[in-house]
Amino acid sequence: MTALQLKSQLIEMIQKEGNTKLLELVRSLLDQGSETSAYRSMLLEGAIKSEQDIAAGSVNTPEEAIAKAKAAIRRNKA
Repeated sequence: MTALQLKSQLIEMIQKEGNTKLLELVRSLLDQGSETSAYRSMLLEGAIKSEQDIAAGSVNTPEEAIAKAKAAIRRNKA
């Protein structure tokens, strides 16, 4: 997707959006002068990656996550 296509798609989505909080968040993410924009961008990228992982089924149950963490701790102690 080109930048122009992406911009057009975003404009269309923004025009349809009625959630003021979401629109304010988008504005702050796009505000390059904001000192928090880089941090927010990082959080957004993480959220997008998480959603992609969930959609792809690349997630662990809490029990699996605990087992993996314990195994990593054991490896690091050895």
